[in-house]
Amino acid sequence: MPLVNGNPMNKVSSESMKVVVRLSYILSLFKLQNYLDGKNINNIGFVIFDSPKDKDLDKDKYERFLKCLASANCGQIFLTGSDKDEESYINTFKEEFFLPKLSDDDKLLKVL
Repeated sequence: MPLVNGNPMNKVSSESMKVVVRLSYILSLFKLQNYLDGKNINNIGFVIFDSPKDKDLDKDKYERFLKCLASANCGQIFLTGSDKDEESYINTFKEEFFLPKLSDDDKLLKVL
């Protein structure tokens, strides 16, 4: 059980803090594959995040999380996000990392 300021995570009432701890744990495991044998980590080299911003993560914590993702030099990370947070993504990631904006008329998978 992770500790936050000396308190076990199951005793912390802040939902935002719980999200931060979970994201930190997942990102730590992901980055460990650079330092340990992949068999010990049991990670196939990619992580998919559904935007944690939807889980009441405040803007500054979310932007710090995005910077951690941007600095991860291992594997592949897929992050879904809202148009509302577009500025945070543009300020953090290089343009070539973005998929095109998707809509009902412009889908990623198209019928040929």
